[in-house]
Amino acid sequence: MASGLLDPEFLIGASLADNRFKLVAKIGAGSMAIVYRAFDHRLETEVVVKVPKKQKLQDPGLMERFRRESRLLVQLQHPHIVRILDVGLHGNVPYVVMQYLSGGCLLDRMQGKTGQLTALRPDSVRTWLLEVAKALDFAHQQKVVHRDVKPANILFDEAGNAFLGDFGLTKMMHGEPNDDAADETAAGFVVGTPNFVAPEIVLGAEYDGRADQYSLAISVYNTLIGAPPMLGKTPSATMVNQTRKILPLLNEVRKSVPMATSIALAKALNKKPGDRFSTCVEFAEAVIAGLTATGESDSSSSTASASTSSAVAPALKDSSTKGVDSTAKTRASATSTNAARDNATREKRRRKAAEVDDDSMQMPALRGRVSKAVSPGVIHCPQCRKVLNLRKEHAGRTGRCVQCKTRLRIAANLGTLTTIDDAGWASDSGVSSSASSATDLIIGEKVFGFKFSKQAIMGLAIGLIVVVIVCTALLVSQWTKPDVEKKEQEILQKYQNREG
Repeated sequence: MASGLLDPEFLIGASLADNRFKLVAKIGAGSMAIVYRAFDHRLETEVVVKVPKKQKLQDPGLMERFRRESRLLVQLQHPHIVRILDVGLHGNVPYVVMQYLSGGCLLDRMQGKTGQLTALRPDSVRTWLLEVAKALDFAHQQKVVHRDVKPANILFDEAGNAFLGDFGLTKMMHGEPNDDAADETAAGFVVGTPNFVAPEIVLGAEYDGRADQYSLAISVYNTLIGAPPMLGKTPSATMVNQTRKILPLLNEVRKSVPMATSIALAKALNKKPGDRFSTCVEFAEAVIAGLTATGESDSSSSTASASTSSAVAPALKDSSTKGVDSTAKTRASATSTNAARDNATREKRRRKAAEVDDDSMQMPALRGRVSKAVSPGVIHCPQCRKVLNLRKEHAGRTGRCVQCKTRLRIAANLGTLTTIDDAGWASDSGVSSSASSATDLIIGEKVFGFKFSKQAIMGLAIGLIVVVIVCTALLVSQWTKPDVEKKEQEILQKYQNREG
């Protein structure tokens, strides 16, 4: 640093705001800010002070953004947003003073005592998701987008109440993308954290509060698998993943996560903002509704099962839009209307699933495995990965893979194949297994665009063998013909010599 300028890395012991706040310890540092614990002499309590890192102080627009944004941050008051107590300038270093929360952050809960990231129980989202979603929707109503929602910014007080921190710091440190400066030095080139940033922000497109919804959904997915799901080899690769990579339904990765919760996450993680939920609270309620329905259906009471099935239906209603497998809604609706009748089947499956550790990471059972189209009309079998071609007449029907014979349900938009078992499909749909199987297609059993039965294929194969044999005989006869003609010439010559 130049002579007379303070280094934000070494401020322990400094007093800010006319000696009101004294910095006592450095408690963390991120990509853009340093975090100090301080003591507020006026309120006689601990607080947190954040200052920009040294390289950020060289940004000529930082001070103006700090002055403009800090006024908005002080006014952003919500029960689940970390309170901004004061802002100011200490020498050449701007600072933000926030309330101190002793319960740590969501990332701390994932790390535990070992320091290694571990997956949290699915039910853990109840303790924070809805509160954080309410905080985000409140900010969005004030025309403020967080842009850096992640587990490290979801904090807890000593009573376990959840708060969202670092509101506005991303915008304050980086600014908005400049349309007139498309190079990498433009303000806003690095926005948010690559592991959690929404694709529209990466692409420099217009964005709104639904970008925070995407980051919130990534955070949920992260906590339930114990690792950032979009992580690439480099930060740039990670951001490319945000724009292109389609995550599998969470219950494919972790069996104990309910289907309804997985569908809600898939909708919020849609690459197109318009295909997500309209608000963060709607997303949070859909996720929690899925968990609630699963928890209540563990009861052997048919009444409880019927009530919980109806509880999950509203969450699935909004989850069946473009980009999410609409057949999941159909299955959930069928289950809701027939819940009392098939409760015994559900209980049997529950007892079978209970034999496996609820928190273990396992591939899902055969039923419910989903494969998405790699291109229009081309899709892999979810079980054996054979490439299958779909046509319009396949839409919404059931079929079997020509190779592994796995029973499959074809989405109405031909976008997905979902594995189903005969007994489970018959139970959910209210029809007998034999009756439903009779309408199955044989997916992939076609030649030159025509469908053939097994008998026809066998006959065609025999015919081809006969043709090959005949062709081989003709070729052999052609090869041996010169030798026969030569022998005939030799015999004729001998006869002529004898006559002469």
